[in-house]
Amino acid sequence: MSGTSLDGLDLVWVRFTPRSHQNWDLEWGPGRTVSYAGTRWEEDLPLAYRRPVGELKETSQAYAAWCNAELRRFLREEHLPFPDVVGHHGHTVHHRPHEGTTYQLGNEPEMAAHLPSAVVGDFRVYDVALGGQGAPLVPVADRLLFGTYAHCVNLGGFANTSCEIDGLRRAWDVVPLNILSNELTQRLGLPFDDRGGIAASGTLLPSLFSQLESLPHFQLPYPKSLGREDVERDWKPLVEQALAHHPLPDVLRTWTEHAASRVANDLRLGPHGTAMLSGGGVHNEFFVNRLTHLAPRPLEVLDAHRSNFKEAAAFALLAALKVRGENNVLASVTGAERDHSAGTIWKLDS
Repeated sequence: MSGTSLDGLDLVWVRFTPRSHQNWDLEWGPGRTVSYAGTRWEEDLPLAYRRPVGELKETSQAYAAWCNAELRRFLREEHLPFPDVVGHHGHTVHHRPHEGTTYQLGNEPEMAAHLPSAVVGDFRVYDVALGGQGAPLVPVADRLLFGTYAHCVNLGGFANTSCEIDGLRRAWDVVPLNILSNELTQRLGLPFDDRGGIAASGTLLPSLFSQLESLPHFQLPYPKSLGREDVERDWKPLVEQALAHHPLPDVLRTWTEHAASRVANDLRLGPHGTAMLSGGGVHNEFFVNRLTHLAPRPLEVLDAHRSNFKEAAAFALLAALKVRGENNVLASVTGAERDHSAGTIWKLDS
């Protein structure tokens, strides 16, 4: 799994056991995040967002080969057997579902080279072809693996949530999160805002906060998803304008408050109960404290291992469902014309 925050490739070994149509057991094994720092991907992935799909074939094949090599290294160094199935998300560089477009680097046959396992990837394209948003896809795993929680909130490059509403699983991208907070912090020479300390040192900017809260995304009904393109068009200009007149910690403080406000607002929906928090954003103590203060329901933060690798585990489950011939994408979540089984299966030497 590689997300929009561009920190690295997440690898996790998991075992699933189906218990019922709505309940699977999950056994966690080792996990690893392979940093992009010091690799070609530190520069190539950000540049790929600005290049048309037709120019990305070599980059995509090279990324698939690199992911394959890192997977084999992970299995070897952790003394793990080859899994029956590998779920491979790739790295999204273009996501414009309203134009019928979504593209993830690394969804190539090279991903399956030198592996005895089936590899399943390219999960989003078919959903977009069926009129869906192509995202979020993790809610199938939320329902099957974490169904005891009223909300499952992922705090990654984007914050998204899923819950049951009127008997249907619903999910949507709430607000950009680490995708922009990391970028702001990197202007100070740091990879991310450790525990939210920089944001906590800043002062809230009421005008910027009001502008962010008024963006049109928040008026849209679900299903809805976000891509880097949306950040560049809607959020980034407001942030850049504020940076021209205010210290970066103040802008980051306001950004953090805005993200917490939007997540808390959407937690009003769905049944009573606890919301589960996972993803890299749970390590931002200042953000979690602000969200806890604003949220209309109890929150539970997953432990570090499960939180860091929940999304990777979710795509492993999507791959397992695909190989079993079962639906792994819900129309009620993405807006596609029907539930379906998404993904392309590659096998060794196929």
